[in-house]
Amino acid sequence: MILCDECKHNPATIHRTIISNGVKKEQRLCAVCAAQYGYSVSFPTSSINNILSGLFNIGQNKPEETPDRKCSRCGRSLDTIKKTGKIGCGACYRDFSEELEPVLRRVQGQMEHKGGIPETLSEEYKRNREIVRLKKELDEAVEREHYEQAAELRDRIAELKNETV
Repeated sequence: MILCDECKHNPATIHRTIISNGVKKEQRLCAVCAAQYGYSVSFPTSSINNILSGLFNIGQNKPEETPDRKCSRCGRSLDTIKKTGKIGCGACYRDFSEELEPVLRRVQGQMEHKGGIPETLSEEYKRNREIVRLKKELDEAVEREHYEQAAELRDRIAELKNETV
């Protein structure tokens, strides 16, 4: 079995050849590392779970000797999440954030979900999201005592609230 040239942990499933300035370089990547380069590979769900569970072990030489914690809402244990790659509920993200964040960053590249929005909701959703962002900026401007900037932000928020889709 050939391991990924990047993480050196997961099996390589993609072979890419890069030619730059006449120099040929071959690279073998697992699906997770390939995704960082924009390659997409479809796997059955069980394979995805295997990949996710494998990501918990990257860089570890031996299993950690920590007591098995459980989610405060669903009761799923961290050990179960590591073994199956399946997260039980939304509270798991909070309760196991220290362990999940590096894995999710490696898989997704960020911690904020940027999924699709139904067409009928997209404009309203974008406007509401912009209002939330501007309110944060407004709070920061007031805290820094940048009152002119705060007034501009307040006015922009009011404009957005008055817009109709």
